[in-house]
Amino acid sequence: MSRRFTVAVSVCLNCQRSFGVALWPWSGANLTRTHGLCRPCCARLEAAFDDERPAERFPTVEAIPPAA
Repeated sequence: MSRRFTVAVSVCLNCQRSFGVALWPWSGANLTRTHGLCRPCCARLEAAFDDERPAERFPTVEAIPPAA
């Protein structure tokens, strides 16, 4: 039984930079690419998402207790 591995390089979908390397069980190829988001791009995406939905982060409706 051979001890061969496939090298998997993770590439960011947004900026196309590589951000990780892993060893996978042998798939017949020496090198393969996987895709995801690097940390800086993920942080920018989360910040943009927070800017788009401020109403959920800071509710403007206050609960008024019933009159006694």
